[in-house]
Amino acid sequence: MRIGLDVSSALAGNSGLRMYVEGLLGGLAAVDRDNEYFLFSAFWSRPERAAELKLPQSGNFHSAFKRFPQRLLLPLDECGLGLQARWARASGLDLFHGLGNMIPRLGAIPGVVTVHHVGALSPQASAWDHFYLEFLTARSLGRARAVIAVSEYTRGEIIRHWRLDPAWVATVLEGGPAAQFRPRESARPPARQRPFILHVGSFLEHKNIPTLIKAFHSLLTRAPDCVGELVLAGRGTRDLPRIQGLIAELGLGARVALLSEPSREEIVSLYQDAAAVVVPSLLEGFGFSTLEAMACAAPVLVSRAGALPEIVGDAGLVFDPLDSEALSSGLQRVLTDAALAADLRKRGLQRVRRFTWEQTARETIALYRKVLQR
Repeated sequence: MRIGLDVSSALAGNSGLRMYVEGLLGGLAAVDRDNEYFLFSAFWSRPERAAELKLPQSGNFHSAFKRFPQRLLLPLDECGLGLQARWARASGLDLFHGLGNMIPRLGAIPGVVTVHHVGALSPQASAWDHFYLEFLTARSLGRARAVIAVSEYTRGEIIRHWRLDPAWVATVLEGGPAAQFRPRESARPPARQRPFILHVGSFLEHKNIPTLIKAFHSLLTRAPDCVGELVLAGRGTRDLPRIQGLIAELGLGARVALLSEPSREEIVSLYQDAAAVVVPSLLEGFGFSTLEAMACAAPVLVSRAGALPEIVGDAGLVFDPLDSEALSSGLQRVLTDAALAADLRKRGLQRVRRFTWEQTARETIALYRKVLQR
């Protein structure tokens, strides 16, 4: 098979989409030497972004990057320009896979699309966000021969939201974190002297960081000596001023650390040293940070929203994302009960071994074959 893979969604920085793209490509390279893969993306500025991606060096992987503004290309192709279809035909593709929620109009070439979540548009979302996440996703689902959901929860939401035939939507779970996400070596002292609670992710509304801040404030009121600080590590976004305002309002300026754009090495170190990692999101199509934390042997607490309970299984504590007191109580349990924390660390390490990119790749290839046999 000659398969086109749209990797454009990985160019937006260290996001969950980039982890999916790099992880799937690495898995495909590890298990498949027979099929030919052509990596497509269109961009005009900052071509170094493509060079930063961890792309397979195997001989059956080929880059097909184009110099064209994507924000112009996508609407023009929807109006009939057909550039992406021409590029696909020029590579002699048998199938095209959109890795980030959309596929272009491809004519006779069958398409597969991976959808990572349904929703997550805030009231402040831009016109581009609405075009890409609503209009283009809906159009892509209408012309795809098969849809991949990254969790059972997301599969159900896709079927319900777009009223799709369940037979056309397959669940293919994402794989686990890179090898550098592992427990801390006992010889290395922690970077922070006091125990800390960690959140890793962007400061977007659906990440629900205010609930975590309120829970931390309640925890300090009830048990001030069980924890040192709350560390929020991620990308600054339009919701950051509201988060900073809440921190100031609750008088937590000295106890909350905001780390903007941490490197992957810094994130690994934070996971390894954290007394607890919290994922309080209102919506997660998969929840990759949960696997990262468990791979580093950190006790994990996740909200009962989206795919998080599905991913964490019995390896973490689950709480109502709208109940800051429930989260505060869960944190107090983990921070004061050494046996519970040790059990969560052990369960997390066992749980994360179930997720591999090689398995993701095998299931994806099987779906390609199924599409072409229809």
